[in-house]
Amino acid sequence: MSQQEICERLAFCEFFISEIKIESIANRYKEKYCYSCKDACAIYMIFQSKGNDHIPANLYPNEYDKALKIIAQV
Repeated sequence: MSQQEICERLAFCEFFISEIKIESIANRYKEKYCYSCKDACAIYMIFQSKGNDHIPANLYPNEYDKALKIIAQV
């Protein structure tokens, strides 16, 4: 896996810092979104479209509908 594939937000992603505490679940999210398909991540969608300031801390990577609503509202 190349460094380019890894999400650049991983080190400071609020979801992993404060929202999810169970390591095995966090690792599943990281494998699915952070290490392979960051463009499918709801958090990354908002980051790309609107920036960090609009990402709620409790947003999960698989909450696409919520991300789309946030993007549409801002």
